[in-house]
This record gives sequence, structure tokens and C-alpha cells, in this order.
Amino acid sequence: PAPLPRIAGAVSAALPPAFVALRDGDRVGLFAFDSRPRASSQPISGPPAFPMLQRVAAGIDYSTHETNYTLAMATLAESLARRSLIVVFTEFPDTIGAELMMSAIGTLLKRHLVLFVVFRDEELESFTSAEPVEPEDISRAVMAAGLLRERRLVLARLRHMGVQVIEATPDEAGPALVNAYLDLKRRDAL
Repeated sequence: PAPLPRIAGAVSAALPPAFVALRDGDRVGLFAFDSRPRASSQPISGPPAFPMLQRVAAGIDYSTHETNYTLAMATLAESLARRSLIVVFTEFPDTIGAELMMSAIGTLLKRHLVLFVVFRDEELESFTSAEPVEPEDISRAVMAAGLLRERRLVLARLRHMGVQVIEATPDEAGPALVNAYLDLKRRDAL
């Protein structure tokens, strides 16, 4: 079967930890954006509110618009009245976008906990590990290795800033996020 689009993987991975947080008495909201905010819910509480989160999540769709982290993070920060755990599902296709993202996230870190969920790029990983057959395979592997190196640098910089990072496949992301949330609760970090 073909892999799910990354946006579907993100939505699927976000819902189980949202349910666990609602069950544990925390308030949960969803916020999706690209060039501007596209979908959001006010923070809600209690397991009976979960279907409302599902409806908001169902409205999140793939977009070709360039991501505007500055607008999104400013809008989100403005809407949060108390210290919050902000979970960001994202990709950073280039270093310029990553720089803008890190700048926008920096302001949130002053008051909130930020956790990034980034899906592993299994396609790039396969290019670097494949046995070359054609000359193009070598150049593809070199380019893929460079992109993966840039990605590792961005993730390292995010961690250095104080952002928690989960790098996982779409199938692993939901359980990893639930575990990260429960660990933060256990350590009284929320």
C-alpha cells in the first residue's frame, strides 16, 4: 500500500495523545497553519470533547502554500493565556525555512514548552543506504546525505534551544508523543 500523505500521518499521530491528555484532565486545542492559520479550536477539556477535536482535525488538509511560522506562532502565542505544551508537527524543506521557524519558535520558548514531531525521511535514508547501480545513484545518495545532514543540524539546534524533538515514522509518532507527554507529566514539567 502507498504511504499516507504526511499531513494524514500528523493528524493520526496527534489524536491519541490529545485523547490521553483530555482523559488526564488537561485542556487540548488544535491549530493548523500554512501561509496563515487554517484550522483551530479553543482549548477544551474532558473526554466527551474529543469528537470536537476529531472534527477540527478532519478539516486539516494538505496545502501548497508556503509555511509562515512567524504569523502562526505569533497568532498561537496571542491565544494562549497560560503556560502550555505546544506540539508542532512540521517539516523544514530548506535551511532558510528552518531559520525562520527557529526564530518564531524562540519567542514561544520564553513561556511555553515546545515539542517538535518530525517524520523521518525514509526516502532520503533509502537513497543513502542503497547500493549504487547507475551513476545517478551516486549523485542521488550524495544529495540525500547532504539534506539529511542539514536536517540533523536543524534538529540539534532546536534541541539546543530547549525544544524537545521526536523524530519518528508516522506509525511511531503517536505512541512516542503519548510517552513524551506522560513523561513530562511524571516529571511535573507541565
